[in-house]
Amino acid sequence: SEMVTVDALEKLGWFVTAEGIELVKEQAEEPVETIDQWVRAAQDVDLRDLVDKGFRKGDLTKLDALPSPLVLQVLQIQNVTMPSIHQNVETPRLLRFTFTDGSKKKWIGAEILGRVDGLSIKTPPGTKVLVTQPIAIREQLMVLGKGMIKVLGGEVLDLVQAWKAGKQFIQRSKNTAETDDIPPPFIPFKVKVRQKEKKRCDWHEATRFDAFFF
Repeated sequence: SEMVTVDALEKLGWFVTAEGIELVKEQAEEPVETIDQWVRAAQDVDLRDLVDKGFRKGDLTKLDALPSPLVLQVLQIQNVTMPSIHQNVETPRLLRFTFTDGSKKKWIGAEILGRVDGLSIKTPPGTKVLVTQPIAIREQLMVLGKGMIKVLGGEVLDLVQAWKAGKQFIQRSKNTAETDDIPPPFIPFKVKVRQKEKKRCDWHEATRFDAFFF
């Protein structure tokens, strides 16, 4: 089987550093000698720990499509047809995804062309997906639909635990507080909050389509 090298992994969509390769080998429960074994083990590691500049390698020109193959990691999935406190409801469904390629850049996508198979509001952050065909970017939004993404899986424990804790907090808040005062679910990455939003957010804004673009 092929050796685990930076170049070999890039052909599969993993744009990781040499240090990232070693980190996966160190954290793996089983010995990692082949590319397949490395990819399986890497699914359970935060992609941001394995990547530096990512697939763009520091190039900041505006993209009109995400290339393929490319591995992304789920950071957050929201159903924009429902307010934040009802994110356990998936009918009607229009999902908005926040992905990372492991670099500092976040890629926002939405089910514009139809349902994305294998992902739902129950999909935890840390889950890896593979871009299987180039995905158009319009107004900084990935235009998603059927057959563009393959779910690889993976379980990044600290991200899953933080996500579950956030969901439990929301459930308790729903039972004990007025809906106006309910904070958003905990998101295990840094988010800039606009000044005017700090006082009070109207979570029903999420039902508007332009919620994709903040």
